[in-house]
Amino acid sequence: MAINVLARGDRVILRDRLPSDLDSIIRWNFHGEHLKFDAPWERMGVSWTEEQIEKFKEGFFEKFKKELPIPRGSAIIATRENIPIGNVNRYYHKDIIDAPFIGISIQEDEYLNQGLGTEAFKLWLDYQFSNSNIHRIGAETWLFNPRAIRILEKVGFKLEGVQREMREWEGQRLDKMLFGMLRREWEQGKS
Repeated sequence: MAINVLARGDRVILRDRLPSDLDSIIRWNFHGEHLKFDAPWERMGVSWTEEQIEKFKEGFFEKFKKELPIPRGSAIIATRENIPIGNVNRYYHKDIIDAPFIGISIQEDEYLNQGLGTEAFKLWLDYQFSNSNIHRIGAETWLFNPRAIRILEKVGFKLEGVQREMREWEGQRLDKMLFGMLRREWEQGKS
């Protein structure tokens, strides 16, 4: 299967999934430092039965039969040597289709703290604005995730608000950080 590259940076590429990504994607659901920072309450103590793994695999391969939208809603982050190291995604709140949110996760621990996440997030931001007419892009993270906050600030997102003490986790109340970028701000940053 040919590699369909969506965006190419100096050190990473964003590409569509490949069948060979399956084992990495399954592993990412249960292993890695990223699980501590990306809504850890959703995965704590979770394991899959053999039946669930088989169902996941069926769904994974079924997606290769479908035509993919432009812009994509997700992509694999890979090194220039095509080693998968994480993913990026796009999602919506309610029915507001011209203001999606995007996210990133470097899921291979040995690739953390090297600036790869910042490069991948910038590529994904550019890809989303360049391949659509959306008005704004949002991003959200938790105050306990300084890596995500640094990435958002580096690429030019503005802090738009804090939902104070939004969730309780492990005996602490957590603040949710809300960031955004308008199309005109992205365009100004490109020039």
